[in-house]
Amino acid sequence: MGNAPYDVQEQLGFLKLGALLTAVGEEKTRSKEYRAAADAYNEALSETVAYLEGVRSGAKPTDQEAERELSRLWRTASTAVNEFDADLGNRCFIKGQGWLDPSVWTNPQYSKYGVGIDDMRKAFMEFNERQYAQKQKQVPDWFPKAGVGFAAATFLSLFYLLVGPNIPAEKRLIFAAWMAFCVAASAAFLGGTAVSKGTLKIPFMKEAPVQFSAVGGIGIFVVVFLILAAAFH
Repeated sequence: MGNAPYDVQEQLGFLKLGALLTAVGEEKTRSKEYRAAADAYNEALSETVAYLEGVRSGAKPTDQEAERELSRLWRTASTAVNEFDADLGNRCFIKGQGWLDPSVWTNPQYSKYGVGIDDMRKAFMEFNERQYAQKQKQVPDWFPKAGVGFAAATFLSLFYLLVGPNIPAEKRLIFAAWMAFCVAASAAFLGGTAVSKGTLKIPFMKEAPVQFSAVGGIGIFVVVFLILAAAFH
């Protein structure tokens, strides 16, 4: 009975960690879906360019079956891309419909979409740029500043530990917690920033820098606190 409050807190901690890891998993899944969408779009565009070059050069005749396949590829790309960019998904759909009925491309109702080869190339580049920018925004601008601040606090605390007066026994655990917090915070903030820039190649966390920062910070805090607490005793 005396340990019940601690057990409840421990269970809540595990629930929070479980929710966090679930969010990481969802982010990873979304990243896979983005890559699948980009691959589908690139395949449709590449096959279209290859077909047109063959026809225009006279190396290949027009082929209704090949054009139906191009329509299928653009329809697949439309479905995959639509989750990330509905406008681009619509453009892929119109591009695919035009391979079934070329009059779609000249219909004023759909001309606003711009589905020429150069238009679709430019749209794909912009699509990738937007996804990259969105991933970068997952890490707030103040993350690296906070990391540097806590790194300075860690250095000053270590300096005090080396040259300052002995820490009273009753305050050693408090000092250990402070040191663990400073080390964990500096590593978490700087680590999250590094993940967002792709400089830390961690397969499970590289697509979710904020989650990496949280999970990594918790782990570092526990390890550092236990080491210091053992050293003080």
